[in-house]
Amino acid sequence: MWHFRHMDRRMRSCVLALQAILMSLLAACCSCDGGSLDKVLRTKKSWHEKYGWEAEANFEDAGVVEFCDAIERNNLDEVERLIASGADVNALGRGGMTPLMWALPDDKFARFELLLKHGADPSIVTTSDFGTA
Repeated sequence: MWHFRHMDRRMRSCVLALQAILMSLLAACCSCDGGSLDKVLRTKKSWHEKYGWEAEANFEDAGVVEFCDAIERNNLDEVERLIASGADVNALGRGGMTPLMWALPDDKFARFELLLKHGADPSIVTTSDFGTA
């Protein structure tokens, strides 16, 4: 088994310095944003964040906005609950945006398939590039 004591003095100093830096970074990450280390370390933006997609800007109905927010969070239980409560899987928003289109980005195929299973129409044509061009 390898032990810290087998390192020479210079190597031990480097390891200790690196450990101190990592501990400081960890402490800083945990102290900001309510202690959510995951949010701090997450660097990859979702499709919706990258292109500035906001449900409120694409749909007027508050129920559809709530539905799209659940889709975006990939909360499949909430999506199922909202569908059971009457959420319209074919609601039309600005430029022909639909909840199905909202579900497509980020390689989260389960949410896309869930909407198809509940009757979402994949043939609806859009009239906008939604800022992706």
